[in-house]
Amino acid sequence: MHANYDLAKGHLDLTIMSTDAAGKPVAADYAYNAAADGGGDMVFDVGANIGGGPVLETVTLRSRWLGTGAGRADARISGGDLAALTATASECWDTSFKRVFYIDSGPYLPTEGVLSACAFATADLPLPH
Repeated sequence: MHANYDLAKGHLDLTIMSTDAAGKPVAADYAYNAAADGGGDMVFDVGANIGGGPVLETVTLRSRWLGTGAGRADARISGGDLAALTATASECWDTSFKRVFYIDSGPYLPTEGVLSACAFATADLPLPH
């Protein structure tokens, strides 16, 4: 594990290198930024076997929230056994942490709520590694 942090700026970066249960290499990256008002932003990237086949997919999760607690999380699964396909999902919550919106790109769960209720109107995911 390699960590870089700046307490004055409320920033943390982690790189984790390990192995999975089968002894295969696994790498993950985590970045966190805290805002003075209690808001924040975190991104987590990991190579994981979610597609069911032998090749690892890249999973990217990003969560952003305001000082009020309202926020949005976005996720993307790409590469590996999915080849050119990409699966995405977004969820928003209000100041009581109650879900106000959900959507995904597949036939996974039904869309719920309204996008206009989101604290952040658009998904904003970094490019996969």
